[in-house]
Amino acid sequence: MIATFHVIEHVDSPRSFVRAAAERLKPGGLLVIETPNIDSLPYKILKARWRQFIPEHYFFFDPKTMSRLLLDNGLKMEKTIRIGKHASVDLILNRLSRFFTWIPQGNRLSGLTFRLNPMDIMLVFATGPADG
Repeated sequence: MIATFHVIEHVDSPRSFVRAAAERLKPGGLLVIETPNIDSLPYKILKARWRQFIPEHYFFFDPKTMSRLLLDNGLKMEKTIRIGKHASVDLILNRLSRFFTWIPQGNRLSGLTFRLNPMDIMLVFATGPADG
């Protein structure tokens, strides 16, 4: 198994990255890739203000483009899920204050965390070719 979390969007060549992973994957092995999903509601609403648009992100994918990239390298996308993360109230207020300047900073609510799923991250499961 090979697992990468928030790596592929940072590399110079996603094609070379996936090819290298496919070459190292055992027959029938599993490749897991976690990356932002540009086919998400937050992107469609926020466009250029989407939280994933940072200078270090060179490439963006959706399930279709990821499937094509994997297929081109002899891998088969088995499943894609959208995942969430834990976030503090302070983090949420900090992010919202970028758009709404009236939101106060430093509310000391960082101890309060909850599961948040903006559904703009995808977790992709792909398999390599079977033996033979």
